[in-house]
Amino acid sequence: MSNAVYVSEAYLDIKIQALENMKEVSGLSLHDAENLCIYRQLQKERVNFKEALIQIEKLKKELVTLELKENNQ
Repeated sequence: MSNAVYVSEAYLDIKIQALENMKEVSGLSLHDAENLCIYRQLQKERVNFKEALIQIEKLKKELVTLELKENNQ
């Protein structure tokens, strides 16, 4: 097996253990615990996406400013 497979298996083992622990601590079903983890990950990705959009808008404004300066010269 390749190292990637070992890493993937280790990651899945850790994720499964974390879900089992969450289930025991919170009293959630395994399915609900997994959905909660997915929801949290999506929230993080949404924040990252919003930050990326803000950065894109800033870069667009910078580009327009540079183009205007270049055209005026």
